[in-house]
Amino acid sequence: MDPPEPAAPDAASTNWDPLVAALPPPTSGCLRRLGHELSGLRTEPLPGIQVAPDEEIATMVHALIEGPEGTPYEGGLFHFILLATPNYPHEPPLARFMTTGQQQVRFNPQFYTSGKVCLSILNTWPGPGWNPSFSFRVVLLQLQALMNSCPALNEPGVMMMSNPEEYNSFLRHETLRVAVLGNLEMAEETLRDEGSAPEPGAPLPPVVRPSAALPVEPWRDPTADLGLEEVQTKAGAKDWWILEFWTSKK
Repeated sequence: MDPPEPAAPDAASTNWDPLVAALPPPTSGCLRRLGHELSGLRTEPLPGIQVAPDEEIATMVHALIEGPEGTPYEGGLFHFILLATPNYPHEPPLARFMTTGQQQVRFNPQFYTSGKVCLSILNTWPGPGWNPSFSFRVVLLQLQALMNSCPALNEPGVMMMSNPEEYNSFLRHETLRVAVLGNLEMAEETLRDEGSAPEPGAPLPPVVRPSAALPVEPWRDPTADLGLEEVQTKAGAKDWWILEFWTSKK
C-alpha cells in the first residue's frame, strides 16, 4: 500500500508544470540571467547535483540530485526539470520532479506523484515566497535539503504512513527499485538502442521509469538478506553496472 497523498491546494491546475504550461517567449533579460547562472553552475558546481541545459528549450534545465548520504535516498539519482519563466528572475521558475515511478511513488511529502514540487519560494506552498535575488542554485539547494534523514516531517500537519521510520523504510525500498535499478536498466536500454557499449564509470542519463526487478513492496526490502547470486537472479543483474553497484554496497 502506498503512503497517503493529500491533495495539493491547486491540484486541478497545471500552471506549475514546466512540461505543459503555456508560456510566452522569454525576455532578453531572462535569457541573459539564465546564461549567467548556468555558467556559474559549471564553474562552481553544487556538490551532489549535476545540471545540464535542455537540448531544445533554451530556458529549460535538467538537474540530477544524488541521494544524500545518511538519508533513505542514499544511492539514488533523482531527476528534476526547472524552467525559467518569461520574466525570470522577477518571477520564480517552474519545477517538476520526474523520478516518480510512473507517477506511483511519493518520494517526499513535498514531491507529489504528479511531479509537482511544493516549495514556498516557487510560490507552490505557503510561506516566504520568491525573491528576484534568488537563483536556480538556491532552488536546487532547497530541493536537496528536502531529501533529508526524516522527510516525513517536511510538511507540517501531514504524517506519511504511521510514523517517520515506516516512511523511511518505504523510501529506502523505492529508492533502490526506482532511482537505482530503474536508472540502470534504462541506461542499458538506451545504450543498446544507440549501439554503443558502456565504459565502466560512465555517467548514467537521467530517467524516470521504475525497475521491474523488485516488487512494489514498500514495507520491506526483499534483497536485504540475499547474497550476490540470489540478487542476480531476482534483479536480472547480468551486466557490469548492476553487479558493480551491488558488490560496492555489500
